[in-house]
Amino acid sequence: MPTAFTPLNDDGRNEVFIPVVGGLLTSQYLFEIYDRWGTQIFSTRNPEQGWDGKYKDKYLGPGMFTWRLIYKSRDYANKVEKFGTVTLLR
Repeated sequence: MPTAFTPLNDDGRNEVFIPVVGGLLTSQYLFEIYDRWGTQIFSTRNPEQGWDGKYKDKYLGPGMFTWRLIYKSRDYANKVEKFGTVTLLR
């Protein structure tokens, strides 16, 4: 997983924070982002959709956010749950 991303800096790179996981079963996928107070600010079940740094259609300022990823792949019998942090840079 990336540890930082830079939406809206006009370089065309790292504009969206998205997990890169192969062999996913799309029916068993959940990706969430939380702010430092535990408020869920992003959630998707679509593995092709990443977080663009927005909450309620407004871009957030720089900071650290927690992510949660739950998925099942064709290679494992059980679901995998992972957590981490990402820094939004401006």
